[in-house]
Amino acid sequence: MARKPHPGSGFIPVERPAGAVDIEDFAQAHYAVERALEYGDYGPLLARMQEGKALPDEQKLFADIYEKRLKRPRGRPVQHPEAQRLHHSWLALCVLDYRLKGSTPKVAVADAAKDANVKRSTIYKAVKRHRELFVRCGL
Repeated sequence: MARKPHPGSGFIPVERPAGAVDIEDFAQAHYAVERALEYGDYGPLLARMQEGKALPDEQKLFADIYEKRLKRPRGRPVQHPEAQRLHHSWLALCVLDYRLKGSTPKVAVADAAKDANVKRSTIYKAVKRHRELFVRCGL
């Protein structure tokens, strides 16, 4: 049996209708749908489906994705922009590490590309974006 709140607490008990969604569940659902539509990241949506917590809108979206009626639009980023920026910083730091160990610029780029399993052009873009790292180190 639920305790009655103290009259001065300001708490008003409310009977929730069947099927009502609380704010935490709605926020998680909104995040899962946003990640799926904006970035093509279906992980949060899949996790909610597996847990059995998916709301009807999430279920419809998942069905559209599963039946390939909805695809990630062209030109839409795969990763969140912050994660992409950090990835480029990490790539530049890998090159800087090889340069500080004595490698030539081309060898450092090739080794970093091999370690990160990316193309050399991606490494060159990362180095270009973070040129100040190399200037500060005198390279």
